[in-house]
Amino acid sequence: FIIRTNNYGDTLWTKTYDYFQAEGANDIKQTADTGFVIVSIAFNPNLQAYNISLIKTDSIGIVSWTKLFDSSYELIPYSIAQTSDNGFIISGSAMNSAFERNVYLIRTNSIGDTLWTRKYNVSINCSGYFVRQTKDNGFIISGLSNTGISGTYIIKTDSMGIVTTGTGTAELNNPFNFSIYPNPSSGKFTIDLKGIPNNDGNIEIYNLFGQSIYNCSVKNKGIFNIDLSNEENGIYIVVLKTKENIFSEKIVIQN
Repeated sequence: FIIRTNNYGDTLWTKTYDYFQAEGANDIKQTADTGFVIVSIAFNPNLQAYNISLIKTDSIGIVSWTKLFDSSYELIPYSIAQTSDNGFIISGSAMNSAFERNVYLIRTNSIGDTLWTRKYNVSINCSGYFVRQTKDNGFIISGLSNTGISGTYIIKTDSMGIVTTGTGTAELNNPFNFSIYPNPSSGKFTIDLKGIPNNDGNIEIYNLFGQSIYNCSVKNKGIFNIDLSNEENGIYIVVLKTKENIFSEKIVIQN
């Protein structure tokens, strides 16, 4: 159900849409052609799961086209935005086979056909509540992790939805709570990876120019004593790269 009003809130027209089973709109945006795009959660009877649907209308709410994105696991949309090529970007959550939620991103063309999808394992249960395209044609996603210690996060991606390294690394709020102490430090500090299941990957440390200043393997080792006392005072990004994901934390050096 949508309502179009004037600038005083007086109703100009209303519309209801019944293209899918048990559907409900979660976000709506006016498009460059003065029409509207509505993103909804809708029940998919073929797969017996809640999936994401799109409805595109003209300026008076007449439907131009509809789309239903199929998945055997539940998909929930929360935010939609039009992209610079008149396509759309949608953020939300996707349930996996272990019934855990991941941040979910869908990029479509101008008629709603899928160009690519991405999942981000911020924590065991997380959702992307807001997405926008950035000036570099990448995307910024904000959301909520609600497993263990709840918290908000921001993910920055490139134009293909890929999370980069260095200062472009998504701050995924470290779902396994790897710790850095003392923080701030004089440049000598400890990274504790205890509790991370699959200690197989690398630690990299970047300065705010995106330059890598430290790199080591973390295979089967839980404690790392780092000495960056020769580096300048400032904020540095400690990036933990495993086979499954990339996580990061800040370290402040104050000599």
